[in-house]
Amino acid sequence: MKVTSIFIRKTAGLHEVFLTGIPLKELGSVVNQQEFIQQMVKKKKMALYKNIKQWPSKVYTTLLFDLDGTLMNSRLSVMHAAYEVACSYIPGKFTFAELNKRFGEPFSSFVEFTGLSHLHDEIRRSYVKQVKKNHDLLVKPYPFVKEGLTQLKKLGYKLGIVTNKERELVELGLSRVGIDGLFHGVVCIEDVHAGKPAAEPILKALSLMQSQPEETLMIGDTLFDIQAAVRAGTASAHLQNEDYAHPNPFQATYCFKDFSGLFAFLKELHQRNGGIGPWQQQG
Repeated sequence: MKVTSIFIRKTAGLHEVFLTGIPLKELGSVVNQQEFIQQMVKKKKMALYKNIKQWPSKVYTTLLFDLDGTLMNSRLSVMHAAYEVACSYIPGKFTFAELNKRFGEPFSSFVEFTGLSHLHDEIRRSYVKQVKKNHDLLVKPYPFVKEGLTQLKKLGYKLGIVTNKERELVELGLSRVGIDGLFHGVVCIEDVHAGKPAAEPILKALSLMQSQPEETLMIGDTLFDIQAAVRAGTASAHLQNEDYAHPNPFQATYCFKDFSGLFAFLKELHQRNGGIGPWQQQG
């Protein structure tokens, strides 16, 4: 049998291990199962689902995605621009590492942190200019994102983006990684009064897409995404795309190592529930 994905479900204090939906009884003890998982992950032969507490009783109909660090590898682009702007106004006050910890927050929070709120609009213009300067050099696609999103849309999922980024830069990024045209709704920072971690951006997207919180999964890479999901009443998924010391550092509903793991979970969930149902998108 070709190994493609593994997920773990914790039940009564034990971790049940499944391979493409089939319990791995032949693996024996939990210890042996965990050893097997670690071996396979090291060999990069599968995507790992982390901390799956329980399977939902029905499939999600709506998938909301953060953009930077989730659907495209753009963290360096964003933080390089923020660092350059900060250095131009207040040289030497912040290190790159200090600013990098604030990745994902609304731009207004970044400006407030620098103590330059009185220059907010000017700094925003400088930031946008800096991002665009090196955009195509620093922004890269993550593996399988374009293919996975395309297949998820064909399965009937409604796809949306909820980002703290400016629309001009969002459109530039979607085009750069080739995923523009795949989304039913896109909510940017200009569309709301308060960005993530506030609930408003998610609730705005749900209104645009005519979806309900209980049918929605918010997927992102930062604590701000998970907090926004909790406040909006949706399930959350931490798409890590990098190594974390803790398996679920933000206490998200689900954790996935990469987009392949997320896709395998959603496809399995779709099959378990016999498709999305009468609300499935047509056309």
